[in-house]
Amino acid sequence: MRVKSFLLWGFLVISWFRGVYGACSTALGMENRNIKDEQISASSQNSYKAKPSYARLNNKSDKLSFGGWCAKDTDKNSFLQIDLLFPHTLTRIATQGAASNYVGQYSLTFSYDNISWFNYTVGGKIKFFRGNINQFRTVYNNLTEPLTTRLVRFHPVFVQGTASCARLELYGCQPSEDCNTAVGVEDRKITDQQITASSHWNQHHASNARLNNKLRSWSNSSGVGIIWGGWCTDKLDKNQYLQVDLSRVRSIPV
Repeated sequence: MRVKSFLLWGFLVISWFRGVYGACSTALGMENRNIKDEQISASSQNSYKAKPSYARLNNKSDKLSFGGWCAKDTDKNSFLQIDLLFPHTLTRIATQGAASNYVGQYSLTFSYDNISWFNYTVGGKIKFFRGNINQFRTVYNNLTEPLTTRLVRFHPVFVQGTASCARLELYGCQPSEDCNTAVGVEDRKITDQQITASSHWNQHHASNARLNNKLRSWSNSSGVGIIWGGWCTDKLDKNQYLQVDLSRVRSIPV
């Protein structure tokens, strides 16, 4: 199950962690070993010759290795996990098979803390990626909604052969903004439609909850009044919250 929001200091902030493409397409280090062996783990391995750390794009077989990672054939919920150590934006993934086996279809999950895990989705539905048709050919898939995360899991869905075997590379970049950048409530980069609440009192709508907002008057066919320059909840609302949809990934320091 994918959790779409979290509670922060009494504010409900929707955490759609999405990046942008741009020039964000650098290999992140599986093949060239910038990603260290200890950053790669898995739900299982079927042999000492099929360790998670062998799941590197273009890895070759030898006397000590099948040239890729393979899960146990009894592992029906197998996954390969890569810890990038700090947030990266992912835009592309490349896969190969290994040891005469290959993954024909797969999905991704991701996490920021290795505790809560979320499905990678497109349009609110789990995205299933087209995988390999043999153990040799490299298949590339773009993430149509780039994803910013620290940890990612590769989940085989359809497997050809006796076990889930794979080699892969991740492509992307480090996020370009630092964590001191105002995300746009005050300067209205965040639109009124992105700000909602459990309730509001009179004309004190959620969209008024902007830093340094000012008191002003209003008038319409029903009368005139004052907006106090902020959001106010209904006095009967015992479970009040203000919600901000950030539309894409943002790191919020606490």
